[in-house]
Amino acid sequence: MENKTSIPKNTLVGFAINVIIFAVGTLTSILVVRILGPKNQGVYFMVMTINYMAVSLGNLGLGIANTTFLAQKKYSISDIHLNSIITAAGVGTICIALYLIFQEFLYSTIFQGIEPLYVIAGIAIVPFSMYMLFWNSIMVGLNEIILLNKILFIQTILSSVLLLVALIILQQGINGAIGAWLLANILSVGIMFRLLHRMDRVTIKINYSSFKESMFFGLKSHVGGIATYIWLRLDAFLLNMYHGATAVGYYSVAVNLTEMLWRFMQPFYNAVTPKIAGGTKQESEVLTTKATRHIFFILSLVAIILALLSPIIIRLLYGSAYLPAYKPMIILLVGTIGIGVAIPTAVYFTGQLNRPGFLSFLAWINAVINIILCFALIPSYGVEGAAMASTITYITGFFILLVVLNKISGLTPARLLFIKREDFRDYLDIFTKIKQLVPSLVKEKTL
Repeated sequence: MENKTSIPKNTLVGFAINVIIFAVGTLTSILVVRILGPKNQGVYFMVMTINYMAVSLGNLGLGIANTTFLAQKKYSISDIHLNSIITAAGVGTICIALYLIFQEFLYSTIFQGIEPLYVIAGIAIVPFSMYMLFWNSIMVGLNEIILLNKILFIQTILSSVLLLVALIILQQGINGAIGAWLLANILSVGIMFRLLHRMDRVTIKINYSSFKESMFFGLKSHVGGIATYIWLRLDAFLLNMYHGATAVGYYSVAVNLTEMLWRFMQPFYNAVTPKIAGGTKQESEVLTTKATRHIFFILSLVAIILALLSPIIIRLLYGSAYLPAYKPMIILLVGTIGIGVAIPTAVYFTGQLNRPGFLSFLAWINAVINIILCFALIPSYGVEGAAMASTITYITGFFILLVVLNKISGLTPARLLFIKREDFRDYLDIFTKIKQLVPSLVKEKTL
């Protein structure tokens, strides 16, 4: 009998919802990009990036701790939830203080040409964005994957409706886009808090053992996370500094198109993560290698198709004004496959091998490589230079990961990457599951 821990069921339901999320999100993104134009799209992307960087650098790795400890049933939901609230509020306050201290320097360098009010908006919403990150990690740890996907669906619809109202009905341009994004975040947090509070009522009493261990465990991984987030988004800041918001607008389209590959696989990542982290070492190893083979196979096929059709896709979806995004997108696709495969192996390193330190070390190697490449390539080659810097970094880190994983666990690149004949049975099983699950899900919905 299927239950909430079923990987096929969670993947199937997640994929079905993700198809809708993907379609709605993509259509909304297309309209936003077309309405705003390259320059304002670049500004909008920079505001998102400012928020992303603040949340990524300041989350202290608590999301990883939340998922791991809940998957292992080590602490209560209430303890983990309160830790998340305290961390989100505290880090958000620190971000605002740091902005006020360094604002003059920031506007003379990486924030050039961006209205201060937009930057303030991106920073002020950090506690809300961080809480959503922690909430998602709690759902994954609890294996509430179907609920997580439902909330992601609600978020997408809410955000899309608010954006369309602001841009099409009210015609508020960039101001409306940023305002709609802020409101969507605030409303989403309200929904998330209410749902989790009903699962296990939050008591204003800190479990210091839980808080201390979560911080310690998370920080071990977060040391590397800081480096990862730097090299994942440093290119956008340097593009804005050297070439302005229009270049960032082109690059944002390339990044969004290539990162669709990760979003496409997200339901599968969510389904296998608690199994990899919470299973026995042997079970985890089998699942990790099977997952990476499927991911490599699927992402490679999708990337080839996307590369061949990308000029047509860009012209049809975004308009001819965004055709300069074509070359950087092709360059980014190569590295994106490696990152997609690396995601489940990172869970294996952390949850099973208990070696978050290696991932941190690897992330800093990637950061150093990327920083050097960004400063060397972006000033002269602009958008294409940013894409080359990212892809070279992706590939280098991916090969190092394969070598070390082989040395530590004996998992060869062939076992991790090249799909086997028996793996294709999994696709047949999925089709069989569809026949079994769809009627049961419809029945659950009607009860």
